[in-house]
Amino acid sequence: MQSTICSDKPQSLDNISLSAQLDGSAGSNRRYGEVCQIDAQNDWQAIQCWLLEFEGSPQTYRNYRKEVERLLLWAARSRNKPLSSLVREDFHA
Repeated sequence: MQSTICSDKPQSLDNISLSAQLDGSAGSNRRYGEVCQIDAQNDWQAIQCWLLEFEGSPQTYRNYRKEVERLLLWAARSRNKPLSSLVREDFHA
């Protein structure tokens, strides 16, 4: 991941670099230890793990990837939060 989240142009997840504050490594909804079901240290890794479930369905994979990219960027730009810190109120706002 090379560029920053500040660009106004749409970016692929492969090219997005989030600050430590926004990468989700310390997201308020992140769980560690016994309750953690995946080995993801940040939101990008969690997204990759989730997307792997859809590799056998290329169209679904592409659509889900596009939408999760939008959600990640919205969280960082509009809510100034990592994806893993979003709460219901963020979506209502």
